[in-house]
Amino acid sequence: MSGNYGGWGSVGYSYKHDVTLSTSYTVIACTGDSTNSRGSSNIPMASNIQSVEFEFTARDSGTKVTIYLARDSAGDVPISADTTSGAVVDIQQGLATAAKGGATVPVGIDYMHDDSVTNSTKGTIYVVAKVTSSSGSTKANVRVNWRG
Repeated sequence: MSGNYGGWGSVGYSYKHDVTLSTSYTVIACTGDSTNSRGSSNIPMASNIQSVEFEFTARDSGTKVTIYLARDSAGDVPISADTTSGAVVDIQQGLATAAKGGATVPVGIDYMHDDSVTNSTKGTIYVVAKVTSSSGSTKANVRVNWRG
C-alpha cells in the first residue's frame, strides 16, 4: 500500500496458516504466504509491529492466549514481553460458530531485523504463543500487522 501512515511508507501483515496451539509455547514463523493469504508479505527490515491477530478456526476449550514476539525460530531472543508473563488476552468466541473465534494482541514496538541473531530469518517475525486450555485441536491462522 502507498500513502503516509504516520511517518511510515507502507502497511501490511505477515501470515502463518493453520497453526496448532497447545498449553505449551509454540513458535510460529509469520512471513509472506501468497498461497494461503494473497495480501500477506514479508516483514520489512525496519518496521513497527502494530498487533498480532489470531483467527481461531477451531477454538477448543481455550479462553486466553499468551504471546511474545521473538527474533529467532527457537524463541530464545524475545523482542516483546518476557517468556514468563507474555501478553495475555481473552479469546473472543465466534458469534455464529462457538467453536471459532479470535483474539487481537496490541504490540506497538519498533523492530529492526538483525541477521547476527542465530536462527533469525529476514522477512520473518516469530510469534511464540500458547492457550490456556486445549485437548490438541486448537487451530489458528496468525497475522502480524506492521508498518514499514
